[in-house]
Amino acid sequence: MIQVTKLLINNLTINDFDFRDFENPSLQKFYSHLQAHALNEKDVVFRPDLLEPDVEGFNSFKDVFDLVRETVALDCQGEGYSDYPFGMNVK
Repeated sequence: MIQVTKLLINNLTINDFDFRDFENPSLQKFYSHLQAHALNEKDVVFRPDLLEPDVEGFNSFKDVFDLVRETVALDCQGEGYSDYPFGMNVK
């Protein structure tokens, strides 16, 4: 279980990530509205939210997620749980 969890974390770790490199999406939305109001613009220009999850990127790790899901299910089965956690159906 520990090795599988380490594999998941190592695959999802972004080495050069710095949270300070991203703009706060709530503040950007506020400033977009403020700018449109100050310039009497009818349309608000929104900046892209760079903090949205990368679904395609996550899909590239589907095998790792499946391995974690199966490992958790087997671990729970060994502990005597009658149901798999989180609604997992592992066969």
